[in-house]
Amino acid sequence: VRVDFAAFQKIINEIGGIDVTVDRPFIDEQFPTDDFLTQTIAFEAGRQHMDGVTALSFSRSRHGSNGEGSDFARSKRQQKILAAVREKLLSSGVLTSPTTISNLLRLAKSHISTNLTALDIVGLAKDFRSLKMNEVQTVVLTPGEQSPLYETYVGNSYAILPKVEDW
Repeated sequence: VRVDFAAFQKIINEIGGIDVTVDRPFIDEQFPTDDFLTQTIAFEAGRQHMDGVTALSFSRSRHGSNGEGSDFARSKRQQKILAAVREKLLSSGVLTSPTTISNLLRLAKSHISTNLTALDIVGLAKDFRSLKMNEVQTVVLTPGEQSPLYETYVGNSYAILPKVEDW
């Protein structure tokens, strides 16, 4: 499934925004603008209600301060956004609103591309509906002392590799 930035923002706005806990505050002074310049964005720690623009900025930031400037931190934030969208989509306010569902389907048609069949999507929806978020484990693989991975360079390229051959 591929979702463009416009759909991402519109879907989140259509469901009334999402609630996300920002684990630590950060500032990104190099966040890209639509005209290929940069702007500064900032997030405070704590539970926040995010509209589409804010959620996209939170999930796309690549140069955040306070340990939020890595691809690993960005991946973790993206997981938080997806979990919040799932939670909101499965809430009774969204599921019982024919207008919201109709608008979401319209957005999906014009902004989302996939090779999933309608039957695949129905099956996934059934699976996700019964999924208990407190039983879901998310992992971002990062190098470090307690990690099975280490950082190195292969030629001139940064790489993360397993510490043992059979991992």
